[in-house]
Amino acid sequence: MEDQKARDVPYSPSFILDLTVDVDERIRHVIDFVFLPGFNNPTIAVLFQQPQTWTGRLREYKDTVSMFIFTLDLITHNCPVITAVDGLPYDCFSIVPCSAELGGVIVVSTNSLIYVGQTSQRVVLPVNGWLPRVSDIAAPSASDEESRRDLQLEGSEVVLVDDRTMFLVIKEGTVYPIEISAHGRTVSKLSMGTPMARTTIPSIVRRIPEDHIFVGSAVGPSVLLKTARVEEEIHEDVDMAAAPAVVVDSSADQMDLDDDDDLYGDSKLDEEPGQGAANGVSAPVKTRTVVHLSFCDFLPAHGPISDITFSLTRNGDRPVAELVAATGSGMLGGFTLFQRDLPSRVKRNLRTIGGGRGMWSFPVRQAVRVNGSTYERPSNPHHGGNDTVILCTDANPSPGASRIASRLPNRDITVTLRFPGATVGAAPFFQGTAILHVMSNAIRVLEPDGMERQIIKDLDGNAPRPRIRHCSICDPFIMIIREDESLGLFIGESERGKIRRKDMSPMGEKIWTLPKLTLIFSTSLIPSLENVLIDSGDAPALSLPSDPPRKTQELDIEQILIAPLGESSPKPYLLVFLRSGLFAIYEALPASAPSTPPPATRASTLAVKFVKVVSRAFDIQQSEDIEKSVLAEQKRISRQLIPFVTSPTPGRSFSGAFFTGDRPCWILATDKGGVKILPSGHSVVHAFSGCSLWETKGDFILYSEEGPSLIEWIPEIEFDGHLPTKSVPRPRTYSNITYDASTSLIVAASSIQARFASYDEEGNIIWQPDAPNVSLPHCDTSTLELISPDTWVTMDGHEFAKNEFVTSLECVTLETVSTESGVKDFLAVGTTINRGEDLAVRGAVYIFEIVEVVPDPATALKRWHRLKLLCRDDAKGPVTALCCMNNYLVSSMGQKIFVRAFDLDERLVGVAFLDVGVYVTSLRAVKNLLVIGDAIKGVWFVAFQEEPYKLIVLAKDYLPVCVTRADLFFADGRMSIVSCDEEGIIRLNEYDPNDPESRNGQRLLCRSEFHGQSEYHASCLIARRGRGMDMEIPQAKLIYGTVDGSVASLTYVDEDTYKRLQLLQGQLTRNVQHVAGLNPKAFRVVQNDRVARPLARGVLDGNLLAAFEELPIPRQIEMTRQIATERTTVLKDWLNLGGAW
Repeated sequence: MEDQKARDVPYSPSFILDLTVDVDERIRHVIDFVFLPGFNNPTIAVLFQQPQTWTGRLREYKDTVSMFIFTLDLITHNCPVITAVDGLPYDCFSIVPCSAELGGVIVVSTNSLIYVGQTSQRVVLPVNGWLPRVSDIAAPSASDEESRRDLQLEGSEVVLVDDRTMFLVIKEGTVYPIEISAHGRTVSKLSMGTPMARTTIPSIVRRIPEDHIFVGSAVGPSVLLKTARVEEEIHEDVDMAAAPAVVVDSSADQMDLDDDDDLYGDSKLDEEPGQGAANGVSAPVKTRTVVHLSFCDFLPAHGPISDITFSLTRNGDRPVAELVAATGSGMLGGFTLFQRDLPSRVKRNLRTIGGGRGMWSFPVRQAVRVNGSTYERPSNPHHGGNDTVILCTDANPSPGASRIASRLPNRDITVTLRFPGATVGAAPFFQGTAILHVMSNAIRVLEPDGMERQIIKDLDGNAPRPRIRHCSICDPFIMIIREDESLGLFIGESERGKIRRKDMSPMGEKIWTLPKLTLIFSTSLIPSLENVLIDSGDAPALSLPSDPPRKTQELDIEQILIAPLGESSPKPYLLVFLRSGLFAIYEALPASAPSTPPPATRASTLAVKFVKVVSRAFDIQQSEDIEKSVLAEQKRISRQLIPFVTSPTPGRSFSGAFFTGDRPCWILATDKGGVKILPSGHSVVHAFSGCSLWETKGDFILYSEEGPSLIEWIPEIEFDGHLPTKSVPRPRTYSNITYDASTSLIVAASSIQARFASYDEEGNIIWQPDAPNVSLPHCDTSTLELISPDTWVTMDGHEFAKNEFVTSLECVTLETVSTESGVKDFLAVGTTINRGEDLAVRGAVYIFEIVEVVPDPATALKRWHRLKLLCRDDAKGPVTALCCMNNYLVSSMGQKIFVRAFDLDERLVGVAFLDVGVYVTSLRAVKNLLVIGDAIKGVWFVAFQEEPYKLIVLAKDYLPVCVTRADLFFADGRMSIVSCDEEGIIRLNEYDPNDPESRNGQRLLCRSEFHGQSEYHASCLIARRGRGMDMEIPQAKLIYGTVDGSVASLTYVDEDTYKRLQLLQGQLTRNVQHVAGLNPKAFRVVQNDRVARPLARGVLDGNLLAAFEELPIPRQIEMTRQIATERTTVLKDWLNLGGAW
């Protein structure tokens, strides 16, 4: 039976290999393991440490790391050890397998690289002077250059590019080439060259096919490099020992290069007759194999989020909230700015042109006529095909009015022509020498100055047809759709400069070729928004009008468009919007040839399929008939999909679409982020068009709730993520950040590395380096920076001691005598002072004031501010958390919490204290309630009273939990405590003295546990006022940034909505295909041995619920029927929860 199962599946059954029991009892405390190439059976090298040691025990236990190589027999599960190597340095942390031709592995330690062969041969390459001090391993004598080398390999990565060359990428991103000198399979030496390039900070480095190297980073962008082997000649005057084996191509413009410092390797002699020879005798030519390294591409990323804050910025004249995050590390550090909507700004108002029902901007030019024939006039190369006219239309006065406008020499806009009637569409025609103008009852051809050349009234004999409601213009074809769903086709004749009508029968949802109208694609799956649309192969059929007229249905197609989306290489996409409010985007992909031939009525087929990539739900519309009146027509908000091409910066262009109406949005696609739907930030947009009338390819005109205007995107915005972001790189790490609302400035604490020297109690230095390749250790030190968010210029700063770093930073409101209100905003800073292993850690609290000073005339800023230090209060322990409570400063000091008043703006006076846990990680206060998060003791809930001054413990968590952040959360008149631990588990705790399990309120009750998979140390609590919410006390919404760089939110859900969405979540868990077949429920469940069943109720998985929008409509109906609700109700619930903030 087992043999039969093994034959049915394409893989062997899994089993657990206990290294201590099945391989060798000495294998404990495994550090790393790899599979080795070139063996018939799976062969594994495992690095382990037995016994363990540390720097304080090196005199007793040194060189405690061992490496075993053993083979694995998949049938008998026997694991014989073929190589055992002991006595490796204690600080080894990884192993890298060498090629099968060479054999062995490279062992990486913090002070050296060690080659270990299959015969236990060891070749050592020291990188600093610490190796002989911490290890007894034999190392070769160092040259003068090697004796000055001082590298630290913590966080470094090694990758082999061929049998004899490897790259060492240290934690700063510097790339060092290393050559392996070998004779056959015997390695004699490892040689390190000087640094050749600088790339990203590595978290993983892997060699991938086609000679590429991927440098993955967890703290910034990941980079793809390419290696190429090139045979190059060596001149006779060049020393063979100085022939470079690795060079960097100059095209790698995004890497720091050093072309003078390269590695040199082997060469060979080639005979090339006729070159460099005398009298026909060939001379030997020396050649060498050089590995060229070049930059290929990168994946954008901002790295872990250490702190976040909301600031108020301006997109032009419009104030918007912006989430500022301190991201990255080291040279990849800086700030990342998140906005909810795609940021744009108004360049000028266009009140004179109107355009509440439509706007079109395009270029037209005069045509040249010779002997009755029309020729295109050569365009001015300095204009670059910029737009020349704007045609706009309004519904008022009835039945509509249209205008043609152009730009004056002084860059103002003027209306050159007015005519009655509403415009349905307009575009350049006849190669841009005329204007094709579609009205509700006629199609006109206009001259470039707007004068009428031809008009075709849309009549059926002498009787008027139903009004034209939509058109599609593609020179030389015009397709119209009337209100009775009938179609009309017109074709332009460029020789005559006029258009003619082409008869066509009613057609359904199909794709036809032009101009012969040959059916090539048909499908009936669009209204249900299936995941894949394929050609059904149906024959042409008439779509005859019904009698009585068919009423509009919920799943009728309201808008459909094929448009290119993309950045460098746009691709065709199918955009579909249904009357119910559902919107889907399909990517056009090549399809395989059908297995059956097409029917005889089909002359040809289109080998394409449409695959759904994005689906969204907008405001659900009712299926009732829309009132048809003049007033209703003027109030109607039309939704249109309008394609555009824009170039916000030279050399970069986007092809996308804009979706007008309520909740307008941009539809874009980037090379690395895929298709994105980004809100525009407007309440409503009635009309839209790309515009280059002002000779700028990045402008747009739109008619919003503020009227007609010319807008542009805010520069340097990236669209690869779920939110529009802007990166502000600064080559250092920022640990804390806060926003001062009174001055609209940002204060950030940067963390940099400084040399650390240990001193005794008398102030004498204990140890100093005694060799050039031995250096002092590093420690963190901080500087405080006052930054303007408009220009990101640092106005002022404060430097702390070299062994002092910031652990908390808050903007607090304290009592003062300098203002009439008696309170004022100050800047509170908590620091930690590291004094080495033998002395206790101390800390301090600083109070700063931001003061305005006279600005420097050399700067562009009209206002200038500086930091003024008012108070410094030393503490006997680290100050790890700060907050403000009732105009008092609450600070932690080791295992105590202090409440202090700011007396006379010059000193802190303690009024209350409380002994808490071991290490306070978080302080949050609302009114007189305080939540304390501790690294060992969990969450404490404390109240503060002022008569007499006292801190009272209301309740606390009696379970040992390492809390990284704790916040108060308010909604529906109730309060909860949201906390996160070091494993990323989010817990909801409640204070309920009436519950018997709380023991009269002494214990906090854990109501729910949700595995977020990534811990967070930064959070912001904001007020949430959703659409239609009218309440005095808003609901709370928690925004937090995690250490993996993601931004998430926790939102309140009312009871009825929660029940529906929880049932839907269960349906999605069981009935939707998940990534790699994983179970999303098990992904979020927290193992808790103290309860009978997991505390999974209370928190919904938004990422899982978002999959409901992506489902086809029949699947949505089927799922909601099983939970006794309706599809539209669930979608409304989901829409009410949408929005980043």
